[in-house]
Amino acid sequence: MGFFVMELRKVYGDLKAGECYGCKTPLSLGGKLEADNFERTDIHTHYSVLGQLHRQTKHLPPGTKIDSIKIESGHEETKPKTRWKKVRDRME
Repeated sequence: MGFFVMELRKVYGDLKAGECYGCKTPLSLGGKLEADNFERTDIHTHYSVLGQLHRQTKHLPPGTKIDSIKIESGHEETKPKTRWKKVRDRME
């Protein structure tokens, strides 16, 4: 995957502390592993959204059509876990 990260760096630039390259459309929802499906994003937002999507879809069989998702903000469950805060703090 190193080659892909190098491509993302060329397209979007180097990441700042607290950022990651995240999918615009998650791979688990049919997004493509292509540079134009990625963007620089806040790492906490990235993991919060992916965690919520996983919780909402983990029970569904592969291939299930998903016509809506619900992303919540401002709730305790969407705040980064202590582990991720430690990772972020080490990056800064």
